Amino acid sequence: MNNNYQKNTRNSLKYCRLLLKVIGVWPLINGYHGVIERIVSMILIAACLGSLLFALLPTTYYCFFYVKQIDERITIFAPICYCSSCIMKLYYLCSKSTALKDCIEQMEEDWKSIETVEHQTIMLEKLAIANKSTLAFTILLYINGICYVTVLPLFSSPWSVATNATEDVKPLLFPGLDLFIDDIYSAPIYQMIYSAHCAYACLSVGVETALCGIMATFVGHARGMLQIQMALLEDMVVDAKNNKEKSLLPLIVSNHVGILTYAKRVAYAMQEICFLEVTTTTLLICTMEYLSIMAWRDVDLIALGTYVGSWISMTLNMFIICYAGDLLVEEGEKFGEATYNIEWYNLPEKKAQDLIILIGISRYPPKLTGGKIFEISIDTFSSVIKSSFVYLNLCQTVAE
Repeated sequence: MNNNYQKNTRNSLKYCRLLLKVIGVWPLINGYHGVIERIVSMILIAACLGSLLFALLPTTYYCFFYVKQIDERITIFAPICYCSSCIMKLYYLCSKSTALKDCIEQMEEDWKSIETVEHQTIMLEKLAIANKSTLAFTILLYINGICYVTVLPLFSSPWSVATNATEDVKPLLFPGLDLFIDDIYSAPIYQMIYSAHCAYACLSVGVETALCGIMATFVGHARGMLQIQMALLEDMVVDAKNNKEKSLLPLIVSNHVGILTYAKRVAYAMQEICFLEVTTTTLLICTMEYLSIMAWRDVDLIALGTYVGSWISMTLNMFIICYAGDLLVEEGEKFGEATYNIEWYNLPEKKAQDLIILIGISRYPPKLTGGKIFEISIDTFSSVIKSSFVYLNLCQTVAE
């Protein structure tokens, strides 16, 4: 038994745990350890949801009842769509906390069962890649989110037709609050609202990066376990050549069933979120492409840089999720090929016959789906990019 399994599990989840703590969801998954932690978790979730609704509701009302120009509606649609998706993702994170806890508990059991240093090294390598990807994506998305909520409003003209603001006043990212609050640009009201919008950016990015980190970590764990399976297959053949009585085949079959169960739990926990991610990202990428074209036409370099940065972040986010799903399938197929190509003729007759069971199981590699409708893979990423250009042409046609 691996005596450091708890430490290994904590290291695997170190970035995910931090990101989930920021939005208050981690105690729901890990369990409460006191009244104070429960209260803090509830406050953080309420603050996250409140900041999202504070940005969403006035902007949506303003967009549907006051905006007449198509270009302006498309501009405002981007933050509305992103904010709505963050609210739904936060809801699914909370509602799927038990399923996520089951996945983490199985990760811990898998770490406990790893005995050799070689197998631990395989797992650590895969999870190091997942952690580095999560860290890099978190930094990129936070930089882009802060730029979007600070740089863009400060260099844009006021959106709201109801404001009496002067030329020196800097507009807010989310219009519509001036319909409900008088003297919105006077101190300290403006500073308070601007701070709330900055908090929205940090919390919404936290939701997005937490999901990406969870996906990368779970898939990295499954890939590591599948590679251990391939190492065990090789060891089984070597043991057979050396006439060892104890067979590794029961362990391999048992481990593979465990991996498939783990992948099924991950798919159940993430299927709605993956579906939501694909659909909203398609719309947002399309919107960013359209806004980039408009900014280029108007020679607005600040807006162009902000929109292109947002496009890169969203595209990278979608690519990481789809690539993670593709890697999981690829690793499962590699294990299937390893079972086909094993030197079965060096195995005793009974063990070679039992190998048929493993070959049959390995024909179906673990997969992640979006709402059980489409598979999360590089093909899905290609479809998202193609669809975004189709919607871009539609937006240009409608705007004309």
